[in-house]
This record gives sequence, structure tokens and C-alpha cells, in this order.
Amino acid sequence: EKKMKMRFAFILCALTFAARAQNSSPGRPDLLIADFEGPTYGAWKVTGTAFGTGPSHGTLPGEVPVSGFLGHGFANSFFGGDQATGTLTSPPFRIDRKYIACLIGGGCPPGVPSGRRVPGGQTCLNIVVDGRIVKIFNAAGGNNILTPEYLDVSPFVGKIAVIIIVDNCMAPWGHILVDQIVQTDNPYTPPPAALPVTTISPGYGLPTQASAVPAQSAFAPVQPSAEPA
Repeated sequence: EKKMKMRFAFILCALTFAARAQNSSPGRPDLLIADFEGPTYGAWKVTGTAFGTGPSHGTLPGEVPVSGFLGHGFANSFFGGDQATGTLTSPPFRIDRKYIACLIGGGCPPGVPSGRRVPGGQTCLNIVVDGRIVKIFNAAGGNNILTPEYLDVSPFVGKIAVIIIVDNCMAPWGHILVDQIVQTDNPYTPPPAALPVTTISPGYGLPTQASAVPAQSAFAPVQPSAEPA
């Protein structure tokens, strides 16, 4: 009987380990949520005027030069200038990986008046599960360089979520840039390569030329996120 109990305990431990390994396997491919490469936002819902009618395919007139995006397009809330506000909401999707990662830039100076009352930050990307914001990417870098960020969403695996990109800032420099939103088991880190970029001084003043910053990571090939049943 003692041997049977030990054997059962061993089998249970082995099954538990295998299940955990499968759920966190580094070999699972990334799942694409959005890359903003098309002429429109597709099934994403737009409110306000900040995000225009489709992705930006480069720096907009009057905007500080944008760098760090992947491909040709990205979500940009500078349509209509910094005074414009609005939201960009994804269709529902199932969370199937441990992390949600994206490239994000822009920002909003602290202590400035906001536009419409929108949950979350002034310029941010909200991850919403069951009608509640569970994670927030804040665009607070004060520059137009899209940099890799990620959030741990492992407690919500299997849940249905939506993403809401928010520009609620009406001040100078009040906009957000987002690209390449993916689900992944492996957070990204930039490679050591460098390139010249335009940055903004700590006081959100006039642009100054920086010597170099890390180049953005090239995301691995991705597959579309699973649609909820």
C-alpha cells in the first residue's frame, strides 16, 4: 500500500510538471493581436478624432519624427494634433499566452487637463477582462520612440479580453503610439544595435537630437490570436 501511494504521488507530480511545462513552453509561437499594417483599423472600434480613420504609415504633419515601429503602420493619436482625444478598442480575444507585449511611445506631461473621462491613464493601453481594467501600459516616455513593453497576464489565461488604447490628454505632447501587439510566452528585449533618434527633453520641451538608443527588437513570426468561441 505504501508503494502504491508513492507511485501515485510520483505520477501526480509528473503530470503536474508536464502541464506546467506545456503552459509555459518557450517554443509556442506568438499570437498576433494587431500590427496596424492595413489602410484601416478593421474590426477595431474608433471613438473621438485622435486616431483618425486608420493607422499612420509614418510621421504625420507637425509631429516629432517617429521611430521604433515595425513594418509600415502603427496606431497614432496625433491625427488632429495633440488637442484631439479618443479611444481605439479591439474586438474580443482569448488570452492564450503568459504575456501581452507591444511597442509603445508618446506620453502626456503630468498634471495637465484631460479630455473626456476615460478609465486608466491619460495616454495608455488598457487590458480589460470581464469589464475591468486588469493591466495598463502607460505611455509616459515623453518621446516618439516606440519601445518594447510587456505585461504578465498569466492569471487571466483562458479569459476573454479587449484592449483599449486611450488618448485622454489635451496638452502639448499629449498623444500615444502603439504597434505590434502580441501574446507571447517570452518577453522581448532589444538587441544591442543602435540608431539615431529624436528625443524630447525631460520638461517636454523642444526636440533634441540624441546620439543613439537601442534598436527595437524584431518580433518573431506570429499567428493571429484565437477568436473566442
